[in-house]
Amino acid sequence: GAPLLRPHKGWVLRWFDELPQPVLGRSHALNNSAMDGTPAQIMLPCLFTHLPRVLDVVILEFGSLALHLHHPSIEAIVRRLRTLQPPPAVVFVTVRGLCKRAQREDAATVRVTQSRSGERVPWELYGANETTPWSLAEASFERVCAHYDASCLSLYAAVGEGLQQSRPNFALDDVASDCLHPSTGKLGTEYMADLLAHWQRAAMALPPPPPPPDAPTRAPPSVARSPEKAAAGATTRNHERRTPRSGSSLMFARSRTTSTPQAESGAVALGLPRSKALKILGICGSLRTASCNHGLLRAAAEQAEAKGVDFRIVGVGDLPLYNEDLDGHQAPKAVRLWKAAVAAADGVFIASPETNFGLSAPLKNALDWASRHPSNLWKGKAAAVASAGGATSGGARAQMQLRQVGVFLDLTFVNAPEVAIRRFEDKCFDEATGELRSDTWRGRVGELLERLLKLAAIMRKAHSETI
Repeated sequence: GAPLLRPHKGWVLRWFDELPQPVLGRSHALNNSAMDGTPAQIMLPCLFTHLPRVLDVVILEFGSLALHLHHPSIEAIVRRLRTLQPPPAVVFVTVRGLCKRAQREDAATVRVTQSRSGERVPWELYGANETTPWSLAEASFERVCAHYDASCLSLYAAVGEGLQQSRPNFALDDVASDCLHPSTGKLGTEYMADLLAHWQRAAMALPPPPPPPDAPTRAPPSVARSPEKAAAGATTRNHERRTPRSGSSLMFARSRTTSTPQAESGAVALGLPRSKALKILGICGSLRTASCNHGLLRAAAEQAEAKGVDFRIVGVGDLPLYNEDLDGHQAPKAVRLWKAAVAAADGVFIASPETNFGLSAPLKNALDWASRHPSNLWKGKAAAVASAGGATSGGARAQMQLRQVGVFLDLTFVNAPEVAIRRFEDKCFDEATGELRSDTWRGRVGELLERLLKLAAIMRKAHSETI
């Protein structure tokens, strides 16, 4: 950016300035290859227009564009980068939307700002486990990282706990005053630079830098670093080291950092751990508040959690009726969130009633939305189906129809055990809450889940080996 607009030094440049001397050579340069707010699908056709063909490290930061992500384009960029010889180290760095407009101003967690028109605007932090477009984007990036042996770093993983606990130097104004971009925070660019520095030192097995003699323990970056460094320079498009240096090239080991203690210098960067847990998406075909099928999903989710599986139930009630005119990059927010959830899953566990001898309308609508643009997101996923219905079949006819639809969607279903509960005759549910009370049927749900997990693990491994 122009110095007049950004008088402070950007986070990548700060990290570049602090790379250890043995790492950099005279010819190493920093290349900024995208304008602000450039989606991956726009960058992809001209990726190598002004990007050097010899690269050591590529940093991809699409996280702030979570509402406009086109995941196939991001994966295509990684594929193209991997064709370079030697292949560069690829690092995903993500940031999150941190807060939302609050309903009231008197809560302790609310921060009030004033708009240009003079309106008082209250903001509050998203919950630590609240599903947002940015959390779904991070989950999708982590999946790409796992497949392509890249690194995933999350600013939220580094500072989220401090924000939630209101620790000093972790207020919204410190991290990102506009709730999203670190460049607007007092310490945002410092934290982002520390994120990369922490990754680089962990990847190269380097010791942490010693803190300045007068720095307090675990001081924030702005205190731990000298005032001269904090105030130095403005961001430039290409920045080259002028001091001759020798040593190894800027090729870092492709390792993903796990939870590592903070350095005494105050670096708080913690990379997202490489997740081995399977991701299962739970889908309910009923919108009823006390749905028995939702009770089936909750029973599966409880058992999955005990196994260390990431089992997420995502509702489909907010999806509009499928309309191809609404599909694509400008799809409604609910559709984009739904597609991101499907794309991030290794397998799906579907529980649905039988409606007029067939699939329920909400389930069919949800399947359709994720089957078209940008591609069939169900393809190659493991699936399991259970049902609780009022008919004597317990929803078996709906299951048969779902399996038929699954042939086109390229879903691979487990065939046994069959879970089709006659809602009124078997009397296994609490009618007021939909909870599954039968230990026998809970056991059957657990067996079905176990078969799904085994199939999903096999298919994920096969997919990673063929990429």
